[in-house]
Parts: sequence; C-alpha cells; structure tokens
Amino acid sequence: MRDLVLYGLFNLAALALDWTLLIILTHAGLHYLLASAVGFLAGVCLSYVLSIRFVFADRRFVARSREAAGFLAVGFAGLLLSVVLLFAFVDGAGLPPALAKVPTVGICFLFNFFVRRALLFTGKPKKVPAALAA
Repeated sequence: MRDLVLYGLFNLAALALDWTLLIILTHAGLHYLLASAVGFLAGVCLSYVLSIRFVFADRRFVARSREAAGFLAVGFAGLLLSVVLLFAFVDGAGLPPALAKVPTVGICFLFNFFVRRALLFTGKPKKVPAALAA
C-alpha cells in the first residue's frame, strides 16, 4: 500500500508534465494523439527516475539497463492503452482532449503501477528448501 501511495504522489508530477505538454502542443497545432504521446513519454521518464529513487525498494534486475528497458516497455504498453482510450473518448464520445485525459489517466495509472510492480519491482522468488517443498 505504501508503494501505491508514493507511486501515486510522484506520478502527479509526471501527470502535470504530461498534461501540460498535451495542452501546449495541441494549442500549438499538433494532433492531440501525437501531443499526448510526447507528454506521456516525458511523464514516463520522470516517473521512472522518481520511482527507482523513492518508491520501489525491491529490485528484480541488477542491471539498470534491463530495468529501464522493462520500465519503458511497460510505458509503451501504457502509451498504446492511452492512445486507444483517448481516441475512444475524443473521437467516439466527443470529449475535448484535455477532458478525455481524466479517465485515461486513471486507467493507465493503475495499469502501469500493477504491471511495473509485478514485472520489475518485486524481489526475485525465494527458493523453497527441498524439505518444505513436499
């Protein structure tokens, strides 16, 4: 529960960056899906730095490059989910992009947290002694 709360707090900073870029870039004329992707990826980078520094104590990978690659891979999956949801809310439901971001953020936040925690930030499984395995 502690990890989820801290992850949520630090992701508010990432969300602020993401949302700000979405608004600025769409006002500058960039298509909302491309602007959203740029903001999302900037938020993912900020989220990674804050998450490894302050949130997740247990690390599955020793090599930071593997961990970063996994974090970004989950981020790209989250980006795809975000684009699909934004498209559905904007083109399907007629919401403006900044408002469509609200439900999209909630769904993607939960997806990213639980997948990252399960794949990247849980300790390696402990070996069970043979005497206890039976």
